[in-house]
Amino acid sequence: MVRTREEKNAYALEYYYKNQERLKQKNRDHYYNNKERILEYCRKYRNTDRGREVTKKCAIKNKEKYTIKRRMFSRKFYSNTRMTLLELLGNKCSNPKCLVPDGCKDVRCLQLDHVNGGGFKERKRFGHVNMMYRYYYKYQDEAIKYLQILCANCNWIKRYENGENKPRIT
Repeated sequence: MVRTREEKNAYALEYYYKNQERLKQKNRDHYYNNKERILEYCRKYRNTDRGREVTKKCAIKNKEKYTIKRRMFSRKFYSNTRMTLLELLGNKCSNPKCLVPDGCKDVRCLQLDHVNGGGFKERKRFGHVNMMYRYYYKYQDEAIKYLQILCANCNWIKRYENGENKPRIT
């Protein structure tokens, strides 16, 4: 029985859908049984001229897609890190003279503040506020020691009273 190309393709597609889980499991098993060999091959291929060329073309072709993915991951990680630090430090404004009774608890208004100032130097040292959050997320004992939570009003009042808010020259 001679089949046309369209019939072969239709049969292959039908076979794939019927045995999809079994084929995926077979591929997973093959990968885990030969993981080192496969990864070594990939490393060698990437270091060849052809591999670099293909990688570069792929990066250029999918730049927008991966930029969006990276941005989404970064936002999610930042949000999760910030929420963890807020929970660690008490989830409310730590200023006893807070304008909101019992301290503001709205996470949209809460800000992480350095107890003795120096937040600008910290951000400069880490290069970006996200890197600073990652550091304090990793070393939470230092976060407890050097950070506090203030609502936006209390934070700006503290900055004004301590002279942390330097005027901008335009």
